[in-house]
Amino acid sequence: MGEAIERVREKADLIARCGVSVLSEDSGLFASDLRDLLIENARLRAELEASCETKAAYIGEFSFGFPVWEEDECGEPVEVMRNVNVPWTTIKEIMAAIRDYAAKGGA
Repeated sequence: MGEAIERVREKADLIARCGVSVLSEDSGLFASDLRDLLIENARLRAELEASCETKAAYIGEFSFGFPVWEEDECGEPVEVMRNVNVPWTTIKEIMAAIRDYAAKGGA
C-alpha cells in the first residue's frame, strides 16, 4: 500500500520541481493541489484493496446484532442479542463493490 502512494508522491513531486506552479489559470489548480489529490487518490484506492493492512484495520470493526434464545434462571426462554462480526470475505466483497461503483462514476 505504501509503495503505490510513494510512487504517486514521487511523480507529483516531479511536476512541482519542473517549475509548474499553476496548471490552469482559469480553475486556479496548482501543481501542489494536483500532488495532494494524486496522493489522496492513491491512499483511498489502497484502503479499498484487500491486503494484510486492510484486514488488520477492518476485521472486527463491523458487526450486527443476532437474536438467540436462551433460558433464564427460571428456565423460561428469553431472547438475547449477540453481537456477530462481519466476516472478512463479506468485507472484501463490500470493498470490491465500492471500487466498482466508483469506477463507474457513482452511477
